[in-house]
Amino acid sequence: MVIMKSTRFVISCLTILSIAFTATANEFVVKLNPYSSKTTTTSFKTNKSLVYFSSLVEKQSQPVNITDNLAVIGLSSTGEPLFTDFVQNPLIIRAESFSPITGFIESSERITKASASLIINNAPLSTKTFLIFFPEYINKKWTWSLLGEYPAQRTSSVSEPTQSSSVTKIIDHGPSDNRVDIVFVAEGYTSSEISRFKDDLKPITSGFFAESPIDNYQKSFNVWAVESISTESGAGYSYPKNTQFRSYFNCYNIVRLLCVDTQRVKSYVSERLPSVARDLIIVVVNSTEYGGSGGSVATMSLHDSAVDLALHEAGHTFGLLADEYDYGSCNAGPTSEANVTYYPSGNKWSHWMGVDKAVDVFEGAKYCQRGMYRPTTNSLMRSLGRPFQSVNSEQLIRRVYDYVSPIDSITPANSTVELYRNQKQTFSVNLLQPNNPTVEAHWLLNDQEIGNSSQLTLVANDYNPGEYTLTVQVQDVTSQVIKDTDNKLQDSVSWTVTVYPY
Repeated sequence: MVIMKSTRFVISCLTILSIAFTATANEFVVKLNPYSSKTTTTSFKTNKSLVYFSSLVEKQSQPVNITDNLAVIGLSSTGEPLFTDFVQNPLIIRAESFSPITGFIESSERITKASASLIINNAPLSTKTFLIFFPEYINKKWTWSLLGEYPAQRTSSVSEPTQSSSVTKIIDHGPSDNRVDIVFVAEGYTSSEISRFKDDLKPITSGFFAESPIDNYQKSFNVWAVESISTESGAGYSYPKNTQFRSYFNCYNIVRLLCVDTQRVKSYVSERLPSVARDLIIVVVNSTEYGGSGGSVATMSLHDSAVDLALHEAGHTFGLLADEYDYGSCNAGPTSEANVTYYPSGNKWSHWMGVDKAVDVFEGAKYCQRGMYRPTTNSLMRSLGRPFQSVNSEQLIRRVYDYVSPIDSITPANSTVELYRNQKQTFSVNLLQPNNPTVEAHWLLNDQEIGNSSQLTLVANDYNPGEYTLTVQVQDVTSQVIKDTDNKLQDSVSWTVTVYPY
């Protein structure tokens, strides 16, 4: 077993674009320029990648928010698929305006930016080209269409960025390669104001980790504070002030939409934190006006209600959850998200019916008043000031385990162990426990269970000479997740143990 975060790719595209690559470290930066023709691909004509991709989609039993995502496949020089992922489209801005008084939605728009950039982290060195797919709504259903095949160019000799004095790990729960790392970036703070940035983050982080189920899984998260100095304070209105990331309200003529230069933010953060330590980037704007936005880089202000808005956006960006309100442009049909469906049976969350009395089938969801259904009367994905509720919480926990393993570390690190007469060896597993400890460990020797604690000692004299396989199986058995089809909440490690007769 390798304990590490899943390889992640941040990809953006228009249906019509031209593309150019630059690279730093193991990152590919794809700069998009609209209005050029799509690239064609020769290796795709063999259908090998299409078959590969289709099989992966069929196996994707955990929901993916297809409308906000793209898909990428990395190919070898011979056209063999090396990896794939579903990634967020940074061209999309979610412009959602909720009443700070009632918490109900007032307006909702999905805005496509004129250009954006793509960063691909940790691609295999043998990757030669990328296939990029985009979602299209055709014949009342979502489908993946090929955008094109593009060359992979990298500069692998450049080292990862080193942490600078402007970066502070304000909540440290462990190594970033087995944690979800949230990065809060200061915007609109002058040199005389930046000293209070960390204090401004205290109510924000408290609000994040007070919300269920994040409260129970806060040990799976790290939080970083990234400072930046602006010439002017606050944010502009309709056009940017002279600030580090050019923030302004009334973006696209939507009063509460708070925009920033997302590529400038990503570049600034990537120069200060390695890719493994920047899973969710949120720009905190030094203004008490109410506003924010969602997308590959989220924004929030210092308004009291902005924390709920940021949690709602995290439900989209991190949790891959859909909006449950019925305001906006309706496209009733098949959905990929865990919390909405067009089946009146509520098949996606039927396993919760009878377990949680609040869960049933309620018409009106994902911008449709009719023909789309949600699992509860109200949740944070419908209006602010509400809990996520059971179905959404289950999905959020599954998403946590997309980034972390319930196994933090193991002893011994070597996968082969030799034991001679009169010797013994202690094996241990460091469990990443929620606050309510529901992670269990079970030890099996040649498939027979011999223990159920975090450590086990084998004594050579207790066993006949020979080769044995020792496995520790670890699982989070939380009651907050009923359905875990892909076994995201499980992991295991095995050792080969040889017992000698002398």
